[in-house]
Amino acid sequence: MPVVTEALLLAVGVCVGLMVGVTVNLLGKAIPLAMEVEWRRHITRFRHTEVTVQPSTLMMVSEALYMECQCCQRSAPVANFSPLLELLLRDGRCPGCDERTVPAKFALTEVVCIVASIAMLFRFGPSVAAAAGIFYCGTLVLLALTSVRQQVMPNMVTYFLLWVGLGVNIGATFVPLDQAVLGAAAGYLLPWSIYWVVKLASGRAILGYGNFKAMAAIGAWVGVDMAIAAFLMALLLKAVDWFPYRTEGADVGNFCPLGAQLAAAGIAAFALL
Repeated sequence: MPVVTEALLLAVGVCVGLMVGVTVNLLGKAIPLAMEVEWRRHITRFRHTEVTVQPSTLMMVSEALYMECQCCQRSAPVANFSPLLELLLRDGRCPGCDERTVPAKFALTEVVCIVASIAMLFRFGPSVAAAAGIFYCGTLVLLALTSVRQQVMPNMVTYFLLWVGLGVNIGATFVPLDQAVLGAAAGYLLPWSIYWVVKLASGRAILGYGNFKAMAAIGAWVGVDMAIAAFLMALLLKAVDWFPYRTEGADVGNFCPLGAQLAAAGIAAFALL
């Protein structure tokens, strides 16, 4: 590949990855907030209490996403949309009081999306497959964000990823369609079976239904073999994360959220296709 072409792909990958990362960051905040607003409204209706006049969901989410410095209450519009740019331009510091308002870890989402975008463009070139791969990685990062922050994997995200994966593989873009369908089925049934075996044996619910749906979505993209490998990899990553807390005697609880581990394993399985 010519040097000019490689440099162009690298530049495009950085720009696309940054835009994907910004979108993922915003959706990672907006979707759980919108879900909470709707849950509260449903609870109000279920209890047959008087429904007070409330602003629209979009308005409430927009207000919650508005970021201010905790010290001087000065707005931080760049940090609100792109923590990475905020860190690069101002070292994550407020222009009003020079206090650090954006921790470095907030930029991790954009860094991961940029690396994934560059990798997809270099692997598939400027094609539909590259765009689909970038979408897949970005959506898994979004699921990891919502799982880590709120321990929820929204249906609107997992179902969308599932159906897009099946649609993309109609033409065997990544795996044959029959493998994609079997992968979705195996991805759901494998963690579902483990959940019920442990539930019936010990009464503990160690997984959530969001994990089943996310695993089914991953299977629709990578096929049955890599779906099983991805789930085993996620369990291994969780064991590595869980073991130190257990040996120190910490209370890790019954529930075992796998969102971040599933996302990492799903991206790794896709890379191995």
